[in-house]
Amino acid sequence: MTNLSIIVPVYNTPIDKLRVCLHSIIKFINFNKELNIECIIIDDGSTESISNWCCEFVSNYSNFKFYKKQNEGVSIARNTGIELSKGEYITFVDSDDILLPIKDLSKYLLSQKYDLLFTDLKTNKQQNWFAFSGGTKKEIELETVIARLVENGTLNGPYCKFIRGCLLREKEIRFDYTMITGEDLVFLIHLLLQSPKMYYIPQCSYIYNLDNETSNSRLINKPNIIIDNNNKMYQAMIKLISNALPIEKQFYYKVKATERMIKQLFNTAADLITMKIFSKESKCGIRTSLLQIDENIITALTKTRYSKSSIRLSILLNQKWSLLTVIGKIRLIYLNLKNR
Repeated sequence: MTNLSIIVPVYNTPIDKLRVCLHSIIKFINFNKELNIECIIIDDGSTESISNWCCEFVSNYSNFKFYKKQNEGVSIARNTGIELSKGEYITFVDSDDILLPIKDLSKYLLSQKYDLLFTDLKTNKQQNWFAFSGGTKKEIELETVIARLVENGTLNGPYCKFIRGCLLREKEIRFDYTMITGEDLVFLIHLLLQSPKMYYIPQCSYIYNLDNETSNSRLINKPNIIIDNNNKMYQAMIKLISNALPIEKQFYYKVKATERMIKQLFNTAADLITMKIFSKESKCGIRTSLLQIDENIITALTKTRYSKSSIRLSILLNQKWSLLTVIGKIRLIYLNLKNR
């Protein structure tokens, strides 16, 4: 029986980064000797030199498997990995990231008591992203996860999570390959809609390569799709809140989710204005997203007249683009200073 499948999509990752990633997986496997682990490398149409290097690497390790396919994007590559996997649990690793061994993981995987295990990660810039507060091992309630999701995006990615494989296979939970951003969150939401039993291990199992250039490239090339994807994320979150929480708690979290969506739309618009690519189509997409917000939520937000969310909403609804231009320039200065 295979206890864990590690799925690694590869698309023209530099060999030096790929080598570091795969050797980190070898260390992870050696650390967890009591587990039967397979690593599935999905080559998403890389150049011949990258593919050949992967083939040669895999030939030295019996628990590594290599599959080459045409280039269709990371979501389809991950979905292919899910379909090929045999593990009781599945985890995902990007080919320029690092997997770290942690204590007690094997114990929880072997017990098969939980459907979803959360761990922590840190970035290549030495930022620590803690899944939950407290720093203690504990079972996690669905409301706790929702509270984190509406707060920020640190839980969104598929990284540093260990997911029961049969749950993904039997419920046909897959990544939405039509999305270019937010597909990780929508994938997690589909998983959470199954009411999984969850546990948190407060140890870092992953080093994430934070790459702002990729995000900027997507925004420049496909701004309208990103605006639409933000709306998809929001609608998925509203569905999760409606289905998973008692009615008396739903409105609070829907307001929080809406505040987060408005912030994302606001920042996207500010970035597009700064880049001088804020088109009529982008403005229309933002307005369409805002019109889908429940009127009661709009009313609740506008009552808090001087809150950040209320100000952002007012600027977007009233299309005060000149004011947003000034804010965008200030925001750019702030981000440049922050990233120094």
